[in-house]
Amino acid sequence: MTVHTIYPPVAEGAFVGMRLLGGDRDDHRPLQVTAAAGVLAVAVLLLWRARRRGLPEWWVAVWALSPLVAVEATNNAHIDWLAVLAVVGGLLALEARRSYAAGLAFGAAVATKLFPVVLLATAGRRPWRILAGVLTVLVLGYLPHVLTVGPAVLGYLPGYLREEEYAGGGRYLVTGLLLGDQAAAVLTPVLLAVGLLVLWWRADPDRPDLTAVSAVGLYLALTTPNYPWYPLLLVVLVAATGRLRWLWLCLAPTLTYLAPGLPWSWDVTRLVGYGGAVALVLVASVRRARSAAATGQSTATDGGQRWARHSSHDLDPAGGSSIGSLPSSSPGVGTCMRTDHSASSSSEIGQVECGSSACRRSSRLRCSVRDTST
Repeated sequence: MTVHTIYPPVAEGAFVGMRLLGGDRDDHRPLQVTAAAGVLAVAVLLLWRARRRGLPEWWVAVWALSPLVAVEATNNAHIDWLAVLAVVGGLLALEARRSYAAGLAFGAAVATKLFPVVLLATAGRRPWRILAGVLTVLVLGYLPHVLTVGPAVLGYLPGYLREEEYAGGGRYLVTGLLLGDQAAAVLTPVLLAVGLLVLWWRADPDRPDLTAVSAVGLYLALTTPNYPWYPLLLVVLVAATGRLRWLWLCLAPTLTYLAPGLPWSWDVTRLVGYGGAVALVLVASVRRARSAAATGQSTATDGGQRWARHSSHDLDPAGGSSIGSLPSSSPGVGTCMRTDHSASSSSEIGQVECGSSACRRSSRLRCSVRDTST
């Protein structure tokens, strides 16, 4: 049976371009060579970003040395690599505060693979420039097709959703396991929408990568696709953020894809694959939240104690005040200053022995008294 393609316009344009590179209809080498170049470009951008932002460079290995990337992106030449490249460009643009350019890149990703639309959650509470960029690409890409074929521009998308059992809820392996297929068919899209709305509301403009990895991870965890190449976007976002808790989810579709050849039942496969991946993410997230809360409380307590020590006004035996808390009427004003920021006129600075806890804690600090009587 022949059906209209499900792929959006940017993907279709890429297919045409790669085919024009040479080879006959059955020659996959142009697709593989182009995909390999795209994968390498993604790795180079990740490495450049890591060095520029002072991030661990080994994170890049999550993408560059991933067997999933080597097999599905390079060897099998799935067009997902192009969506990944566009998303990485969009993140770099967001981090440079170039919202419209980021929208153009995200729009190219959506017009390649559709589901990167969840990355709109990174726009935060001022999404207009990003939305404008996304819409620019989608309108320019789809308009010629809409004018030509009308509603048929959707291609095989409705048939795909039925074939993959999304309409009946059978594809939702996690929520279906907990709620049953019928309830999952109704509630899973609602859970996805609510989750993305929360991520959008809480999006940190300084860390769009963290919002992006959570948005794509949420999408995959709820929609539970059955194809190993779908998590390629999540793999690159793990490489960008170092959020290794999501790696199990990257492998879950491979387990379900190979389920017919595995020596256990389908229920065990989806429980170990997607169920285990979701459990790992939840446990790691709870532990991280508790650790952050404990660290914040400890920092606040320690900071309060330091403030109390430095704001005390204990008088010394001579009737003066302790260093750092001299009254304004005193001819000497006590200060603590860094040695690498000392005054240019050192004759005006008389060093005295410092007993403050701040100076004792750091060898780079010294206490001095500046004579203001003149």
